[in-house]
Amino acid sequence: MTIASLISAAFASSKPHAPRRRSLVLTDESARHPFRASLPPHVRASLLDIPAEDLWRLTARDVRGAASVYFATFAAVLVFIL
Repeated sequence: MTIASLISAAFASSKPHAPRRRSLVLTDESARHPFRASLPPHVRASLLDIPAEDLWRLTARDVRGAASVYFATFAAVLVFIL
């Protein structure tokens, strides 16, 4: 048997999938963005609306991350020079 005949036999023996159930309304106008409006409700339920002010707030974790990157880069350059 050839690979093509095995593949065609495997596809022929599989049952067709049940038709997907679709909503009458495919978009949600309350999502306020075209991509979010196209998402299914169960995916959109897990999205959190974060205010823009919270995204720009500087935290201690941000400062620690920037400092560690700075010192790691400084150490790498120092080792390369020496």
